[in-house]
Amino acid sequence: MAHAQPDVDGAVASYVQQTGGQITDESQAGRDLLENYGLLAQRQNADLVRLTNSDPQYLFSH
Repeated sequence: MAHAQPDVDGAVASYVQQTGGQITDESQAGRDLLENYGLLAQRQNADLVRLTNSDPQYLFSH
């Protein structure tokens, strides 16, 4: 079952626009954005692992 993926690129573009292009670890919004991006990547990796475990041929069929 596929998760609905948040629009990460849109979120990044919107954040950059609001901050005049400054994404820094010092800003709370920057930390939140980077953390959300990391969580999204982890979830996608977990989905891939699940698919691969349930169907070993998955990686070779794409």
